[in-house]
Amino acid sequence: MLKGSQKSFKELYYLYSPAIQSNIRKLIKDENVLNDLLQDVFIALWENRHKIDPHKGVAAWLYTVSYNKSLKYLQKKLKEELLITDSLDLSLFADETEHQPDVDEKLNAIYEAMELLPERKKMAFYEYRIKGKTITEVANAMGISQEAVKGYIKDARKSILAHINSKSTRTASTTIFILWLLYSK
Repeated sequence: MLKGSQKSFKELYYLYSPAIQSNIRKLIKDENVLNDLLQDVFIALWENRHKIDPHKGVAAWLYTVSYNKSLKYLQKKLKEELLITDSLDLSLFADETEHQPDVDEKLNAIYEAMELLPERKKMAFYEYRIKGKTITEVANAMGISQEAVKGYIKDARKSILAHINSKSTRTASTTIFILWLLYSK
């Protein structure tokens, strides 16, 4: 494939696309978005074929790129949600008019808090809160009981709130967004 062989590229696509699609599906529920991201991953493979070490293979590269593209999509989606929240008149919820922080600052604090979670709690929280799966779906996917999933989500909420509370730049819009993220459904 390094020499630009379309035949080699097609072989790689058919070999790896089912696994990469499954990897993306862990984060993305919408099939249209999933398929777009899958195509983006393989376009990136083609565009970066000269940079990939043929001795290491492409599997790890494809998994990493698919994960990163999925996260980037979710960040963009979350950012859009935050922009909608920021456009509301939130002064009714604050003791005084507060300066609206940068949307990226909010995202970073939330993602930072999520990254600090143990892997299983992070997965349960992410699947339920971000992807919108039911408790039953998350339990089945993780191979654990529904009660365990509920416990993970509860613990994740507490940890995220504790982390966010430790940040000094929290405003009314951040508070409302965090409450929506943690307690909606």
